[in-house]
Amino acid sequence: MKAIKLALSTMWAVVPIRAVAQDSLPDIRQIYKRVNVELALEIFYAVLLTVVLIFIIKVLKRVRKRIFLWIEHHGAEKINIVKIKNVEILTDEQEVRLYKFVVNLFYFVILGILIFVYFTSEFSIFPETKYIAEMLYGYVKQPLVFLGKGAVDYFPNLVFIIIIITIAHYTLKVIHFFFDTLERQVLKINGFHPEWSQPTFALVRILFVFFVLVIIFPYLPGSDSDAFKGISIFAGVIFSMGSSSAVANVISGIVLTYMRPFREGDRVELDKTVGVVVEKNLLVTRLRTIKNVDVTIPNSLILNHHITNYSAVSKQLGLWLNTTITIGYDVPWRQIHELLITAAEKTTMIDTSTKPFVLQTALNDFYVSYQINALLRDAAQMDNVLSELHKNIQDVFFEAGVEIMSPHYSALRDGNATAIPESYFRPEHSGKGFIFKNEK
Repeated sequence: MKAIKLALSTMWAVVPIRAVAQDSLPDIRQIYKRVNVELALEIFYAVLLTVVLIFIIKVLKRVRKRIFLWIEHHGAEKINIVKIKNVEILTDEQEVRLYKFVVNLFYFVILGILIFVYFTSEFSIFPETKYIAEMLYGYVKQPLVFLGKGAVDYFPNLVFIIIIITIAHYTLKVIHFFFDTLERQVLKINGFHPEWSQPTFALVRILFVFFVLVIIFPYLPGSDSDAFKGISIFAGVIFSMGSSSAVANVISGIVLTYMRPFREGDRVELDKTVGVVVEKNLLVTRLRTIKNVDVTIPNSLILNHHITNYSAVSKQLGLWLNTTITIGYDVPWRQIHELLITAAEKTTMIDTSTKPFVLQTALNDFYVSYQINALLRDAAQMDNVLSELHKNIQDVFFEAGVEIMSPHYSALRDGNATAIPESYFRPEHSGKGFIFKNEK
């Protein structure tokens, strides 16, 4: 009975289907025709979109090429933006390469956007591939939405940071103006020297900047993340391990600044190096010797050694330049004093308003040490003046027939020539020969 009922029901179901199929055959043909038209339009749109993309890419290439030609001929002259206070940071050739790099960057960004729009549009045209377009669109949409939402959420913190930085900027201007008035001595504070102004401002600025960073640190993006904390700890460890000597030099530089043992332009002796101070900062001090050799000395090394400043009071009181010679006991000391003073007075740049003087600094076994002292106003010229003084001493002594033979030189006159050069020699300079007496 069940089989009979199933057969009858199947027969009754097939009959209406065949009837419907026969009646609707013209409609199916219309549907097929319509589908073909839509497919043709979709293919047409896809080809047209491809042609448009190729056209735009060609236009972009031509535009990029024209921009490159213009940059090569006029870019370095007319753009020239890489400057800091009228100082060129990059050469013309480097600037041209930089501008080309920027143009290429924009070109490839625009090209990437066009290719993305092209593929999403192509996949959207056909119903079978529409899901691929939606998937690609989602890949781009999600990070953009995330960044946009993050930017909107971060906007109040950004406003706070901008306000803090603006206030800090103008506060630093006021502080700089204050120290500038101290340096120009428009405003005076007892015990505060003008040359302390800029170093003190540099220290105050560093402390103030650190204070501002501490304030805005919690409002920086990602400041509460574990990665940010790990980087901060790592940077602190590296700084503490590698900057011990640098910190010592900075502290020594600060101490030297307020000790005021020398200034730029002074002639000093630091760690057995004599030269003019050409630079002084918190880390090092640079000296330039008389031979134009720059010597860099760490401040911590300077602080641990004595400092000799030849220029500190040379302008006001003068610098007593001195040199020592040794002459035997056979020459009267009064004559030596007179000759040394004469040599000093002949030396240029010696201040003769204050008469040079001689000190007998030692009575040695075979000779006497004579020290000539002369006043010099310009300490930077002490090497040249000392060299000229030595020349004059030789000339004056040779003209007077006094031999400079010490410290360990002696001669027995048996007819040999004296130690005086022939150009200075006169008959009265000849030494006495040996005297032989025959006694029975």
